[in-house]
Amino acid sequence: MHHTAGKYQKRVHERIGQPSVEELMSKDFQTVSPDTPLNRVVDHLLKRYIPDVPMVMIDEDSGRLKGFVSERDCVDYYSNEIFYANPDITARSVIKRNQTPQTITVNTDIFTAASIMVYHDCHFLPVVEDKKLIGILGRQTLLRGLHDYRDQAMTLAEERASPDLSEIANHRFIANN
Repeated sequence: MHHTAGKYQKRVHERIGQPSVEELMSKDFQTVSPDTPLNRVVDHLLKRYIPDVPMVMIDEDSGRLKGFVSERDCVDYYSNEIFYANPDITARSVIKRNQTPQTITVNTDIFTAASIMVYHDCHFLPVVEDKKLIGILGRQTLLRGLHDYRDQAMTLAEERASPDLSEIANHRFIANN
């Protein structure tokens, strides 16, 4: 039974084409250096009006991804550090120690990306090439890609399940002649 399902799944993938990370990822993201003051990071986050949009921290020397500063991180640090009268915080202060962000590549399939997001409770995944950030895949964008793929697969399944009745009717008339 699994063998038949596997063959059908392969035909579905071949027929409709699975969306790729490269198609779904956003290349529109903000970067900050580790020494960017947190108040500037918060200004950028507030201008975007979208919760959990990351500010990507890049090492200026290597251009490599160092981590993310999310809205949640800023709320946490602001609430604690302002309370304790230490308002001068940088992006480096907010990045959790030993935090290595989960990353994917443009070649990662969307089901693997979904598993990583669910397992690690991520809202977004950095897409890297040669350890350099080239895009970000957000959870909502991934969900949209999976949903569209599902709709296409269901349409294909419906087409496969329902025979073309005009073909059957034509054969009946041919057989009766």
